[in-house]
Amino acid sequence: MGTYSTTQYNHFDRCRRRLTDLFSKAESYHVSHEQLLEWRRKDLFESNSWKRLPIRSREYLRGMEEVLFHNVYRSGKVVWRHFWIDKNGNVKWTDKWDKIPKSIRYDREMFWSAHVWAKTNDIWSTG
Repeated sequence: MGTYSTTQYNHFDRCRRRLTDLFSKAESYHVSHEQLLEWRRKDLFESNSWKRLPIRSREYLRGMEEVLFHNVYRSGKVVWRHFWIDKNGNVKWTDKWDKIPKSIRYDREMFWSAHVWAKTNDIWSTG
């Protein structure tokens, strides 16, 4: 995702935290699938922080959101998800630490892990 200024990174981190907060809300309030869709649209994709992010950062967050929402929200599993951007700018993810390229494991601009607990369509997550 390139080099961030402090301001850009703060916007990115705010969006990233917002994303996991949405799933935390889903668990806390036992919301419907439709309500979660509405929240993520309003709280994340229409936020000022989102609008100020570079395109690749948005792609990263969308990819992370897609994995969390579509692959974890209904899975009922306790998992780690690791996300990163490959050299072509694509979002990649795995649940195995040794599958992550060593060069980006500790680069906070390129890589993020989320411990996600999903159960019966409700989700709680921390990053």
